[in-house]
Amino acid sequence: MVRLKDILVEVVEVTGNCDAGLKKGDKFVLSGANIDLKRSDKICYWALSDLMPALFSLQLDHDPKELGLSKEAEVAYMCCSDPGPPYTPGAHVLFKARKL
Repeated sequence: MVRLKDILVEVVEVTGNCDAGLKKGDKFVLSGANIDLKRSDKICYWALSDLMPALFSLQLDHDPKELGLSKEAEVAYMCCSDPGPPYTPGAHVLFKARKL
């Protein structure tokens, strides 16, 4: 059985008005196949669906730099699919993720 790495995902930037109420500094922790609710703030399931392929790759210990998710080896950058202003009334949210 493959041991999935724990991942910390943090909001780096919010441009616009996030419908989920995410703000800079909000975080959530993936632990195996679960979200660790005790170590997590708000979670947007729309954004989570956008982030899951990259997060699963990180949990399998792939290098974010090799995946094209960063210029660094230890941190991955991803965003939700809402482009935010001026294109939508929502928000563009940038996340960073790293292994714990």
